[in-house]
Parts: sequence; structure tokens; C-alpha cells
Amino acid sequence: MDTFIEKTLEPAVFWSALGAIGTLLAVCVALFFPLISKHFKLKKIRTLLALEIKDNHEQISKMKPADFTSKLPNGQEVPASALNCAYAENVKLRIWDEYRYKIASEKPLLFKQYREIYSHIETIANFKDMPEQLRGVAIIECSEEFKKQYNIALQNKLIKHA
Repeated sequence: MDTFIEKTLEPAVFWSALGAIGTLLAVCVALFFPLISKHFKLKKIRTLLALEIKDNHEQISKMKPADFTSKLPNGQEVPASALNCAYAENVKLRIWDEYRYKIASEKPLLFKQYREIYSHIETIANFKDMPEQLRGVAIIECSEEFKKQYNIALQNKLIKHA
């Protein structure tokens, strides 16, 4: 046993063994680093998407039925369609627009889940381009569908309840 330790501690054998161990570690890092970093990037993207969905849910849940009117402090009445258009202006899709293709290429099933909820958000965000007569009914229908999809996403843990 003493001869093995003595031979191992000889400079030529010691540095050769240390070089082999270093090479093994470098190969392990080269193999597994991309997988690990991809996992953490996707986790961060999912967190950002969940925050964006929650922010949009906050705006969409404020939308009122078509027959609703609200009074401003000066006494002026504002119809629900105008209120809903104002809330629709605050719906944002920045994170989704930036990362949707990355998710689609790396996790197609996850992309499908997010697309189901974001399709309603995109429709609501584009209401300003609709004719005035269609906005009122369409916004309410789409906001109700979004709320259903939001609850499904909460149940499936696609997003976490705040």
C-alpha cells in the first residue's frame, strides 16, 4: 500500500492523474452545461410569462358588461365600451412576443398551453382595431373566455396564484 501512495505522489504520475481528472471535469461541463442553462432560462421565461398573464388578468377582470355605465368625478357618464377599450389598451404582450418562438421550438406542449391563454389576450389587445359596434360584445365574450383559461392555467399550475 505504501508503494502505491509513493508512486502516486511522484510528480510525473501525480500531474498525469490530475490532468486526466481535469479533462474529465471539462468534458462533463461541456456535456451538461447547455442542458442545465437551458432549463434555468426556460424557468425564468415561464416566470416572466406568468407575471405578464397575471398583470393582464388584473386589467381584463376590470372589464364591465356592455350595459354598464360609470360616472366620472365631474358627473360625466362613461359607457362600458370606452372603459373596456381603456383597459384593453393596458393589456401587454411584450414578454409573449419576445419568447413565444423560443418556447415553441424547445417545449411545444408548453407552448400550446400558453397559446391557449394568450390567444384571448391577443384578441383583447387588438380590439382597438375593431369597429365600435363589435367592441362591446366581443370584449366581454373574450374576457370571459380569458378568465376561464386563466382558472384552468391556475389549476394546471401553468401560473401560480399570487
